[in-house]
Formats: sequence, C-alpha cells, structure tokens
Amino acid sequence: MLEYFLLPNLTIDKQFFTNKVIKQSESWGHFGTGRFKFYSGMPDDETLDYLDNTFKNAGDLVSKVLFNKVKANNIIGPHTDYGRGCTINIPICGDFENSSLDSYEWSGPVTVVSPDEDIEEQEESRFYPHSEIDAQINYTVPICFDTRVPHGVTNQTKEDRFILGITFHDKFEVKNIKEMYENGELLV
Repeated sequence: MLEYFLLPNLTIDKQFFTNKVIKQSESWGHFGTGRFKFYSGMPDDETLDYLDNTFKNAGDLVSKVLFNKVKANNIIGPHTDYGRGCTINIPICGDFENSSLDSYEWSGPVTVVSPDEDIEEQEESRFYPHSEIDAQINYTVPICFDTRVPHGVTNQTKEDRFILGITFHDKFEVKNIKEMYENGELLV
C-alpha cells in the first residue's frame, strides 16, 4: 500500500503556474502511447527560484523538479519512476476532485524506456501490468508519496491534469518529509 500524506499548508500561485504549463506543455517529452501517454517537462529558472523561496534548504533536500501532465480521459497504469523517490506532487490545474493518484500492489515488472530522442540519457521506468489496484486517492492539495512504489493516475475527466513534482534526495522517506512538515522545518 502506498504511504502518503497531504500538505494543505503548501500553497503556490496556481495562476502563475497554470500560465506557465499551458504554454510549455506541447514541447514536453512523454512516456507511453495513446490514452496512456504521460508528459513531463523541465522547470525553468523562475520555477526553481520560486521553489527556493517555498522550501527551507531546498538545495539540500530536492534532487529533481518536473512538471507533469496527464491528458483528459487518460490513464497512467501502475509504474515506478526512474530517478525519483519520495515526491511531493503539487496540483496546478485540472479536475483533481474527480481524478486520482492510484496505489497498486507489487507484481512482476516490465521495463519501459522513453521514446523521446531529445533526452540525452534514456529514462527507464518499470510498469506493472499485472498489478491490482489497492486504492484511489483524490487530492486537491499537495501530496507526498514514494514513487518507488507502484502507482498510477486515473484522469477520466474533461480537463488535462497538471502537477509540479518535487523529488527529494534518496535518503528521504515519506515519514522524514512528514516529520519536517509537521515540525515547521520543510516550508519557508
């Protein structure tokens, strides 16, 4: 089962980020095909500066920042992420009340490599096509979970779903981030 917690005190300027992702998302790389396509884009310096002013000691905590998009009426099946661990997903825009982060059981994986030829180092994720769903988690505020555990997204809504994903260095687990959040050590 996917361990997670919500961060209602982590707020961002949603209009600022909505304008940014709508303009940039058409040039993002992707995994998958058809209704199972997942888009990912790199942040610009303005986004990184914004996060430096949001997280205490961001440079010591954060290892990777990515924007992600799941198109309307799409599903991202059970997978684990390449080069990511404990992550906070910050909702930017989309129908988050009616879409979900899905938790899956462990099963035998299949390797999936990004078809994006512009990526210098091909990113590899693991897909778990024989996994059963454990839970569907609806969230409208940021959520912290571990992307090394099989998870996916169901977006059976009429809106594209955009998030800003903040990944922490490998040594951090969900319980560490939760403790920092509750003790006032995570956010500025």
